[in-house]
Amino acid sequence: MSTLRTHPNIKPDYCPGCGSKFQTVDNQKPGYLVVPSTTPKKPTIKTNSNELNNEDVEKIIRLMPDDVRKKLYPEGEITHTSSSELMEKQKDERIFCHRCYNLLYYNRVTSDTWQESLTTDKSILSFLKKKDDAIIVTVVDIFDFPGSLLEDLDILIGTDKQNILVANKMDLLPNDVNETRIKRWLYEKCKKFGLTNISDIFLISAKKNWKVQELAQTMSTIRSGFDDIYLIGKTNVGKSELINSFLRCMVVDGWRHKVTSSPIPGTTMGMLGLPLTLFKETFGVNPKGFHFPQTCRHLFDTPGIINENQLINLLTEEELKITIPQKYIKPLTFALTPGKTIFLEGLGRIDYVEGQKPIRTTVFSRLKPHITSIRRADEICQSMAVGDQTFLQPPIFSSKRKEFPAMIKGVKKYAMKGIPGTMSIKDVVFSGVGWISLGGMFDKAVIDIWSPNGIGIYIRDKPLLPFEFRGKYESPKLY
Repeated sequence: MSTLRTHPNIKPDYCPGCGSKFQTVDNQKPGYLVVPSTTPKKPTIKTNSNELNNEDVEKIIRLMPDDVRKKLYPEGEITHTSSSELMEKQKDERIFCHRCYNLLYYNRVTSDTWQESLTTDKSILSFLKKKDDAIIVTVVDIFDFPGSLLEDLDILIGTDKQNILVANKMDLLPNDVNETRIKRWLYEKCKKFGLTNISDIFLISAKKNWKVQELAQTMSTIRSGFDDIYLIGKTNVGKSELINSFLRCMVVDGWRHKVTSSPIPGTTMGMLGLPLTLFKETFGVNPKGFHFPQTCRHLFDTPGIINENQLINLLTEEELKITIPQKYIKPLTFALTPGKTIFLEGLGRIDYVEGQKPIRTTVFSRLKPHITSIRRADEICQSMAVGDQTFLQPPIFSSKRKEFPAMIKGVKKYAMKGIPGTMSIKDVVFSGVGWISLGGMFDKAVIDIWSPNGIGIYIRDKPLLPFEFRGKYESPKLY
């Protein structure tokens, strides 16, 4: 695996945003670098200049907040600088590949074939098994668990290293969740999927910098002077955003080292390394005050491993933007009666095929739920299968989307027994999309669970958030 160690003043052969080796041949492949035109531009004559004069610039600088002015003028001296030069001081002068540039500045992908560059082969991380001088940080998406967990990590990288489990995107959940219970829940689930070597568990939001400094302190505490730090995980768990959060929280002008982070999965193509010297004292001093040498030690962002069962892999860029949650998701509760179906747009479906009393369904997803009859649901799915647009979006049929995988029963005739009270008893997870918690007081309820190609369905016997029903049912629009 190629490795890029980034430095803002060095022009490397690899993109500092994603780690791909630069190339100028194929604009559909990672690392494509746009070659500037050699044709000289014709000079233009400005008729109305917007350039500020020196006096105006000085007034603007003196009105700046103190912290901003000190960063621009650390010596306190205000020089006469043009407005364009002021902007240049804050410009990221690193060279990015075409894909990273568009993700960073326009939040869009430049190729419909971006998924072809991602890997499903987690064995690319097996080199860590032979590394003695390593701290592992395993990042998962709390909103997509267990789908975002790398399975059998104990076998893949060994159990002889410190491994911190980081559950990211806590900002998507209610702010009054019981963190102790969630940590216990995560540990139990990880054991079932082959990860028992867990040094500590952190619940964070890299996007909002929640608990990131506490995580960094723990990493510094357990790190020896010669350990590199490796962030590992599947695509879209937020590893790159965590790197950027470290930079925001602990590095002056950290934006100069920012790596590509985007809701589009798979932003890191190669292995990116930031020297630990960037973080000064953070990763360089242990609790007893001993300074560690930082020479050649790095914080590495490894490529995300794609989860083939994740439903978002089926989506176009347009569909991803309306599916992947970016802020707090308010749970919505509906009563599902026998003979009815609840849809998560066109990406998930639960049929209540046998029972007598309602099932309480609490939806955790950015996608809008829809309730209809099973018969009507069958008709809708048949329409989608032949490329007809329905009220369920995604899929969004267009010139880029001619067809979409048919809805298939991934789980058939799943039987449950309810319990009294408001506690949920099961979670039905649609990987990458969200989940629906099920509960209610019934002797028996039988359900079928559908998804495109029947993939990405997980049933959690112990719900992540079993107490989110607050006594209020939504009134669904029936279709």
